[in-house]
Amino acid sequence: MFADISWETVAIGVATAWNPGIILGNVGYELLTSTPLWFGGGYLFGVAMRPVRVEARAFETFQGYPIWQAMDESAYAWGALKTLPEGVRDKKETQLDLNLAEIMESLGDALTKQEFMASRLREPSALARPEQH
Repeated sequence: MFADISWETVAIGVATAWNPGIILGNVGYELLTSTPLWFGGGYLFGVAMRPVRVEARAFETFQGYPIWQAMDESAYAWGALKTLPEGVRDKKETQLDLNLAEIMESLGDALTKQEFMASRLREPSALARPEQH
């Protein structure tokens, strides 16, 4: 957040000949609108945002080499939230659960795309295939 505000301050300062009113106005606006998102979510212009970030890694256990890793994040699961009853849509836990579920589904899709599936290894022909790295 500090880096974001710093870059904007420099850009606005250069563009406005370092006008202190405009610079301080932008810093105040950034603190008002970005702080909730950087520190656990909040409401921004009537929209609730509950960011979730997941980093996942899989390691080969004999040598300890990573064989897969991914990171995904979700701030607002609009489509999934609209399918829920209005009474639970604005609950923080519901929004966090939806964002986490979307990320986990995305990570599962990434594993499937790279063919990290137990069903593939259960096939008799899987033992005859060379390993992919």
